Amino acid sequence: MKIRSEEAGHFLKVRNISKQFGQFTALNNISLTVEKGELVSILGPSGCGKTTLLRVIAGLEVQDRGSVWLNGRDVSRQPVAQRNLGIVFQSYALFPNINIVGNVMYGLRKERSSVRRTRAMEMLELVGLSDQAHKYPAQLSGGQQQRVALARALAPRPSLLLLDEPLSALDARVRTHLRIEIRRIQKQLGITTILVTHDQEEALTMADRVVVINEGRLMQFDTPKKMYCSPRNTFVADFVGSMNFLTDCQGKDPDSIFFERYALGTPQGAARQFQGRPVTAAIRPKDIRIINDDRAETNTLRTRIEMIEFRGASDRLYLEILHQEGGETSKRLEMDIQTEALEGFNLHDNMELRVQLPAEKMLIFPPPAAVSN
Repeated sequence: MKIRSEEAGHFLKVRNISKQFGQFTALNNISLTVEKGELVSILGPSGCGKTTLLRVIAGLEVQDRGSVWLNGRDVSRQPVAQRNLGIVFQSYALFPNINIVGNVMYGLRKERSSVRRTRAMEMLELVGLSDQAHKYPAQLSGGQQQRVALARALAPRPSLLLLDEPLSALDARVRTHLRIEIRRIQKQLGITTILVTHDQEEALTMADRVVVINEGRLMQFDTPKKMYCSPRNTFVADFVGSMNFLTDCQGKDPDSIFFERYALGTPQGAARQFQGRPVTAAIRPKDIRIINDDRAETNTLRTRIEMIEFRGASDRLYLEILHQEGGETSKRLEMDIQTEALEGFNLHDNMELRVQLPAEKMLIFPPPAAVSN
């Protein structure tokens, strides 16, 4: 087995991985590093290549190009059984005719019986199911079965835990509870973990860092906060959280752009490279503000409320942007406002509303077709 000093500084290193299935490119030159004890989430839409990447890391798929390094060792051609991994899939894959403790013991077949049972009970205690050890899978809820699958994966003391959309088959309340439990267990054990998901909330709340993939390409690899606040391109901006886009804008000077005839300030220097060129501006619904002062002009737009959508603690306003001189445009915005504030403004459908897009909250991108991945 090869060992290279340049790979030893990272617990897991994926180098230039590419994978094709016939004419379909599932992965295109993907590289990333994961530190020991990190939980990294691989996020993306269905069919983007995230599960293929997980399967390459596991050894369940063989890459066409590139390499996988685990703890300083090249495991690119090693079978899954020799990589010391724990894997939890979306399907629980529990044996229906074996009780819960027996299912967890199954991964410890090479150990003595007494050791196997002790370790299995430790893992069931860890996931809060030691009192259910005698039951069979059919007697447990979906969330409990998923915790058994997690206990079984952890029992052999793997160096790396791989989770392939483990919560997607569960209802929202159970998912929320289990993601907290999985994160607690991962931190308690200090086990390096890769989580594949299409659920952005799951990725942002659980992970130390997030990988976003689209059409087999790595779009961004960053902390959840940087991913949300500083998306690298329009795909990440649109996929991670809600985002408004104003296309067909023009760079005016280093600090502002034109949308229609509205001049919009941007963060200092953000528009510098796009002076006189087309740009796409973006802002999150939560960052838009209502303007009461008719004299305020900086970054303000005239809009009309098309619809108000109740969302519990907040409401979403669907706004149609109006021309400065009057009349409608084809552009729309979505704006979030706290329910109490909505009542204070006495807002209603078809009402004209002046809103502000704070300059410091604006993001500027080249047109989507020109975005470099």
